[in-house]
Parts: sequence; C-alpha cells; structure tokens
Amino acid sequence: MEQVYSVLSVNTGLFLERMDYQTITRQLLTLLAEHDVAIRKDAMGGGRGGLCSLNGQKIFMIDRDSSPLETAVSCAKAIGKTIQDTESIYLRPAIREFIDKYAEDG
Repeated sequence: MEQVYSVLSVNTGLFLERMDYQTITRQLLTLLAEHDVAIRKDAMGGGRGGLCSLNGQKIFMIDRDSSPLETAVSCAKAIGKTIQDTESIYLRPAIREFIDKYAEDG
C-alpha cells in the first residue's frame, strides 16, 4: 500500500505522520460532506469521477474502479474548487499538504 509521509517540525522535535491514501481519502470525503457536498459511488471504468453540480447541489462522484491515489487526488481537487478558505479549518499536516499539492493541479 502506498504511503504519504509528512514531517512536522515543532519546538520539541520532529514528528513523522504516516498515512495511506485510503485514510487520506476518508478524511477528504468527510471534509467535502461537512461542506454540503453529496458523495456518490459508481463504477466508471477507472480514472474518472470528480465534482459536479446537479440542480444546484454539489456532488462528488467516486469511481469505484479508480485507485486509492486517483480518488484522493480527485477529492483534493474538489476541495480546492469547493472550500475557499482551508486555512481556517483544522487539518492534519499530511492532509493539508496533500490538498495543497493536488488542489492546484486541477
């Protein structure tokens, strides 16, 4: 399973935070749901899915055939389009780093 490593420097030392893409995806999906984005899962052949709007409701489509990394990246891009001020939200350092890295790519 692929891992993401984030090092957070604090006065007391260094902390290594280790998270897999499924954990990152779960936390990103929770963040989207907390911001009134409906979450739907469907098989779409892999590498698809993302944010859309239907009758004024934001919907994040998860492609069941996508890898955990593809799904996490799609979530980060959706957050970048949906949540304007992530700085005011507490996020674990690895989650914030992941959003910062991938939200700008979309």
